Amino acid sequence: MSVAGAPERPRLFLALWPPPVVTRRLAQVTAALHAQCGGRSVSSENQHITAVFLGAVAATRMSDIECVMRAAACERFELTLDRLQYRKRGGMLWARAAQTPQALDALVRRLRAALAALGFAIEARAFVAHVTLLRDAKKPAAMPQFAPMHWPVDALALVRSTPGHGGARYETVFRVPLAG
Repeated sequence: MSVAGAPERPRLFLALWPPPVVTRRLAQVTAALHAQCGGRSVSSENQHITAVFLGAVAATRMSDIECVMRAAACERFELTLDRLQYRKRGGMLWARAAQTPQALDALVRRLRAALAALGFAIEARAFVAHVTLLRDAKKPAAMPQFAPMHWPVDALALVRSTPGHGGARYETVFRVPLAG
């Protein structure tokens, strides 16, 4: 442990955080799905899209991550969450984009390549733009109607995940604004 009591190797990830209007709509959808499917709701303050998961990272690497984020940043873009998806493993229900914007795909590729070049272990699985709404949920008999949510993406965040009673707590370490 560090002097302040925080881990010296915090768990970190790069994420897109929704604006308040999207957060409110996601909270409504989450509540309706929870009533139908049970499980554990992801709190609205924790709902995000993970662009790159970094895992446990030494505090001395923060400046490397910030440099990569600044170099990889692109123009602002819009993301549309337009469908729900159930994943049996973990009983997860997601809101996702049927079509990932090219700008987001390119951003994730640039981030992964630059971080890997600096020795960070990067997951090899395909990127899927999604927001987790429920965990440990039952599969719905029929997927409910889902009105598209338009999300203007204007920043990339480095986020620290701290395990706690009742789930992880997320704290934004810093944000890099997208141009435009």
